[in-house]
This record gives sequence, C-alpha cells and structure tokens, in this order.
Amino acid sequence: MAHPDNAFYGHNRLLAEYAGFGASPPPIRGHIQHGWSEANGLSLKPRLVSWLPKLVWNDVNRKAAHEAGIDPIEVIGAPFCYYDRISALAPPGPRSTIYYPFHGWERDDILGSHHELVAAIADHEDGPVTVCLYWREFDQPAVRQVYMDAGFRVVCHGYRGDPHFTIRQREELLRHDRIASNRAATAIWYGGYLGRAMEVYGPLFSIVGADEAARYDRYQRSRWPELFGGGMEAEASRELAAYELGDGFVLEPGELKELLGWTPRALRRAPLVKAASHAEHHARRIGYNIALRLPRSEPLPRF
Repeated sequence: MAHPDNAFYGHNRLLAEYAGFGASPPPIRGHIQHGWSEANGLSLKPRLVSWLPKLVWNDVNRKAAHEAGIDPIEVIGAPFCYYDRISALAPPGPRSTIYYPFHGWERDDILGSHHELVAAIADHEDGPVTVCLYWREFDQPAVRQVYMDAGFRVVCHGYRGDPHFTIRQREELLRHDRIASNRAATAIWYGGYLGRAMEVYGPLFSIVGADEAARYDRYQRSRWPELFGGGMEAEASRELAAYELGDGFVLEPGELKELLGWTPRALRRAPLVKAASHAEHHARRIGYNIALRLPRSEPLPRF
C-alpha cells in the first residue's frame, strides 16, 4: 500500500516509467511534492510520515520545507523532467496558444471573473486558443460555456488522481507553440520546459481572496518580470523552466530506485506499508479528501 498523495497527477507513474517499472509504480519510500510551488509544495504536515524523505523539486522548495520544520528532505527535480527524458519531443505546429486559467481545487472554487479573462485573452491572442480548465471548473457548464462562446477550444486533463493526467497534459502542450496563464504555476513551467514560449497576463484569480491574489501578483512580477509584457521566447523559456522544475537535480535511474526504495531488497521490507497506513489514518482524522469522494448531485465528467 502506497501513500495516496504520491499518485497525484500520475507522479509515481512518471518516475516508475523512467526507472524501468513501466506503468506499475511500486510504493514510494517518501512523499513527492504535489506541483510547482514557491513554498514547499508538500502535503499538510499531519499527512507526512516524519521519518520518510520529503522529495521536493528544487532548492527553493528545500529551503521552504526546512524553514517549516519538515525533514528529511531530498531534492530530486519534478517527475515531469524524468518522463520527458524517455519521451519524444514534438516540434510545435502552427502558432497557437494554450491558456491555463488559475484554478480551484477539490474543496474550493476559484474567485475571479471568467468573462474578464476571456476578454483579456481575446485582446491578447492573434491565433487559435485552447483553454484548459481543471475538472472543478470544467464540471460547471456555465463556466465552460463562457470560453466556448468566445470561440476557444476547451479541454481538461482529468482528475488529479488520474495516472494519465500529466502524460495527457504533456501531449496537449506539445500541440501548441505557446503557453499562457494569469498566474505563474506548474503548467507554465511545463510548457516552457518543452520549449514553448510563455507569458503571464490577465485578471487575478485566487481561491483565498483579493489580498492573496495581489500579494502573489507582486511576488511573481518581482521574481519573473520577463514573463510579463509580451512574455518569453522558446529558448529563454526552456532555461528558466528547467531551473524552476529542478532539472539539474534529476537522478540517474539507479540512484532514483535507491532513493525511492525500489531496489529488490527494499521492496521486500514491510515498514513502508505501516507508515502509509499511519499517514492515511491522520489524513482521515483531519477530514482531508483523499480519493475525491465528494458528495455530488450529478455524476463526475469522464475524460
């Protein structure tokens, strides 16, 4: 039994394919960072097994985890970088943009105007536009319709527990030569890493409120001014994204298997199973959603 968070966005599968296990990942001895973050990107502390390694993407995440009192920490780079090393890189087709609105999550809707964002995109882009919505927004017909009425193609990569999520995302990114969003987040860096031009623009969205959105906007404009006012071309995008995704920390297959407990000897041990069960017990105590078992009046969409 593995800790469920390690399967978010198919991260465990990406690492398993790189390490030679195909699409059947063994349990990971550690906790994988969920996505790109200016903080540590890990689960809530009660969900973390204290003695297991916390597997973060870059040195900024390492420092943030250390400051939060989280240890032990290993910097390994993003699972996306591992999968990219064993996957074909397609050249971009004719000019087209994929836009990722900053999204809500399984418990909170996004705060922001989709109509204002559509207006900003229409003002900014001069070619075909695909808008990728997270399932939470995609599952709301009124939200989808705002983008469809503007003539944009609308897609969704699925649920975060889908093992194909990031593979599907990578395939979609490769269909475009440019990626944009209204907030610097994981998808922007994935697109840049694949050599796509990237830009941030549009009205601010947040799941917390206007103050948080304004704070983050000041942060992102200060840290990456080149993402604004026209954005970055492909070559520069690749370099910056590789840094943010921790590409320089990617391990060789043998090193990765040793760290994750994927050697034959380590896989025969039992404590990891007990540790994962312990983490799930704490997760349930704090009422955290593990498997998207949310009460709904309508069936969830299929992807």
